[in-house]
Amino acid sequence: MPRVYARLRSDLERYGASSCLALLDLDHFKQVNDRFGHLAGDAVLQKLAAFLRQHTRGVDTVVRFGGEEFVVWLAKTSKSEARAVLERLQRQFAAEKIAADGALLSCTFSAGLVECDEPDRPLDYWLRLADKALYAAKRGGGNRIEEAAREKSGSSDEAPSQASTDRRRWAIAIVDDDELVRMMIADLVRKLVNEQGRKADIYEFGDGLSFLESPFYQSGRQSVVILDRVMPKMDGLEVLNRLRQERKPYKVMMLTSRQDERDIAHALNRGADEYVTKPFKWLELEARLRRLLKELEE
Repeated sequence: MPRVYARLRSDLERYGASSCLALLDLDHFKQVNDRFGHLAGDAVLQKLAAFLRQHTRGVDTVVRFGGEEFVVWLAKTSKSEARAVLERLQRQFAAEKIAADGALLSCTFSAGLVECDEPDRPLDYWLRLADKALYAAKRGGGNRIEEAAREKSGSSDEAPSQASTDRRRWAIAIVDDDELVRMMIADLVRKLVNEQGRKADIYEFGDGLSFLESPFYQSGRQSVVILDRVMPKMDGLEVLNRLRQERKPYKVMMLTSRQDERDIAHALNRGADEYVTKPFKWLELEARLRRLLKELEE
C-alpha cells in the first residue's frame, strides 16, 4: 500500500486529482465461521476478494488488510463518486451466492470511506480515519457506508487522540528504514489485533530521529516499539538508550541482521525486552509480539 499511496499522492500534487480509500469489513463474519466452519469462512473471503477485483477498474487497488477487512483504493475519484461505486458493490455482492460446505451463503459488507485530498498527510492518517468510519458503520448495524469525519484543525497526524488512549486500544510504533519491513510487520500487527477483537493505533517511522521527534513519542503513551538496530541518522541502540533514560513506558522489540550473541546481549542489557534477528522466522516474531502486546494489559 505505501507504493500505491505514493503514486496517488503524486497524482494529487501534480494534477489535483484526489483518490478515495475505503476500508471494507464483512458483516457477521464470526457467525459464518462458527456455523459453517473456517473453510466456509475462507470461501467467503476468497469470493469477496475476487468480486472486488472483478468489479473495480484496472487503475484501482484492492488489498486484503487482515482478517475479514479489505482496502479498496479508488484512483482519481471524488467522495460522491466513490460512495456510488461502493453502494453498487454492496448491492451486487449481497446478491451473490457463495457455495460453502454444501450450503449457499449470501453476505454483506460495511465500509468506511475517506477522500484523500491532502498530499502532506501520511498513509496511516487516512487508514485511521477510514477505520473510525468503518467502526461507525458496524455500530450502526452493518451493511452501511459511513464517510470519515476529519480530525479537528491543529490535531497532529501522529498524536494519539483521546479515543485512541482507551485501554482497549493497543499502540504500536514500527521504527525501521525498510518500507517493506514496516508494511509486513504492520500487517502482522493488524492480524493479531483482529484475532483479539481489539483496536490498535499503528505508527510507522523511517528512522530513529523522526520517531524521537514525533508527537507519539512526546505523549509517553504505553506502547510496543519495534525498533531496527541499524538505521540512518540515529542508531537503534541510541534510540533505546534515550527512551530508557527518559523512562518511557515502552515494551521494546529490537530487530537486527546481526547474529552476534554479544550484540544481542548488549541490546538486552540496555533495556530491550525482545530481540529478533533478520531474516525473520515469522512464527517466532509473532509469538514474541503476542507476549509484548499481552504485557500492555498487565
